[in-house]
Amino acid sequence: MSRTVLVTGAGRGVGRACALAFARAGDRVACAARTVAEIEEVAKECRAAGAPAAIAARLDAVDPASVAAALRRVEEELGAVSVLCHAAGGARTAAFVSTDPALLAEMLAVNLTSAFLVARAVLPGMLAARSGRLVFVGSTASRTGYRYCAAYAAAKHGLLGMVRSLALEIAATGVTANVIAPGFLDVDATRSAAKDVAARSGKSAEDVLEVYRSASPQKRLFSADEVAAAALYLAGDGAAGVNGQCLVLDGGSIVA
Repeated sequence: MSRTVLVTGAGRGVGRACALAFARAGDRVACAARTVAEIEEVAKECRAAGAPAAIAARLDAVDPASVAAALRRVEEELGAVSVLCHAAGGARTAAFVSTDPALLAEMLAVNLTSAFLVARAVLPGMLAARSGRLVFVGSTASRTGYRYCAAYAAAKHGLLGMVRSLALEIAATGVTANVIAPGFLDVDATRSAAKDVAARSGKSAEDVLEVYRSASPQKRLFSADEVAAAALYLAGDGAAGVNGQCLVLDGGSIVA
């Protein structure tokens, strides 16, 4: 049966891949992000991919009023949200001594506060229906530290802690909450980050990407489609007993 799926960060990268995956599965998809032109194009792609309905809903995930307005529109046009796939986020790197309070606040806002606000908005409807799936895209930085990523890792660790606590609260309600933790991804954001690191380190961007590849025992970057497949699984009936978990997608670099 077709569900209403809200995908944040849907304009590009992992969010776009997740939106298209749910569309191919026959769900109604709300593509949400700040850049309207991008999500309008993704919504069009979702309809072409098989979604019975797909809309572009402008949403600034760190603004409670924007979140509330977007959710009202989604509910009016597509129905109550059954699945949240929160892929919105961002990463910036800096040495710890160069990480100022503004950078820390930014990373906490886009990676943690955004997840809190969107989940808090959709959860009452799921609890009333006694059914729902909350899927959050984290990072291996939710599980371990990386050099020059203190602010980002703090936010992603916080995301996992929040979701684990939420999962315990809702365990008997028919709603589940889980995190997907991919390693370095083959997306534009990774290549942009590699260029930033290269500019500061004197290495080439390709050298930095090779370091990223080497972080996994499989010696590769991971695709957005792999994350989308994990999201489909966690949102499906077969994952009804999976709650409060961190599904690591990194080829085996984190095994505990």
